[in-house]
Amino acid sequence: MWGVEGEAMVRFDKGHISCMASSFTQDVARIRDLSAESPGFVSAFGELGLDYDRLTHASKEMQIRTFKAQLNIFVTEKLDLPLFLHFRAACEDFIDIIRPYLPNLPNLPRGGLVHSFVGSKEEMQALVDMGF
Repeated sequence: MWGVEGEAMVRFDKGHISCMASSFTQDVARIRDLSAESPGFVSAFGELGLDYDRLTHASKEMQIRTFKAQLNIFVTEKLDLPLFLHFRAACEDFIDIIRPYLPNLPNLPRGGLVHSFVGSKEEMQALVDMGF
């Protein structure tokens, strides 16, 4: 959809939901290409993260590998987008994985959103302290 003077009215995020990590390998190139081809339509990079409540869809190891691969794309491509993050029942692993990336996220001031959060007040504060 287009608005006044050709401005895009519909925007979307891009990424790969964590519980579908088993099909991520074939989608990496498409995610990267979307960043270059449609910058005006993309409002966030995601959904990415960990969902240990859905291990029947993808193992912890597969989800961790996928999460790191998406963060690597985000850093390598220097995407100027907020992150759309997801985690459920995985706070410790989520923080351990994302923390080393923080110095390499030039657009972190754009922030991000963590959804499906069901953790403790202390876990929430840790995310806020990291800029989310």
